[in-house]
Amino acid sequence: MPLYDYRCPRCQEVFELLVSASTKPRCPHCGGRKLERLMSAPAAPGRSAQIIKQARRRAAQEGHFSHYAPHERPRR
Repeated sequence: MPLYDYRCPRCQEVFELLVSASTKPRCPHCGGRKLERLMSAPAAPGRSAQIIKQARRRAAQEGHFSHYAPHERPRR
């Protein structure tokens, strides 16, 4: 199910909803049904060196190395 941004013209609230294709969403603030779906900018995945370093440290603590390249895996 996709996450969409909506604006309610009745109460002017902007909010996010997780909706299926068959569901008619409703404003969580006023209950209005005439919602405008907004264009939202996609979030790029975090790829900073610090995030990768933290993920690898946690994986090593948990004992799995699936996201390491074969030459980076520890020798056993």
